[in-house]
Amino acid sequence: MMFAAKYREANSELLKEERKKDRLFLYLGTFFMIAVGCSMVFLLVMAFLTNLGG
Repeated sequence: MMFAAKYREANSELLKEERKKDRLFLYLGTFFMIAVGCSMVFLLVMAFLTNLGG
């Protein structure tokens, strides 16, 4: 019985660690997607402005 309780505690600790890692990857992925989107919009606006000017 004691082994099962210890195993459950260790398992829940591992799950908490995994959740933290998943959250980190989610935040990093969101940040990179926003950064790529902003740079694409910036490049499109610059191309549009150069076409207007010249």
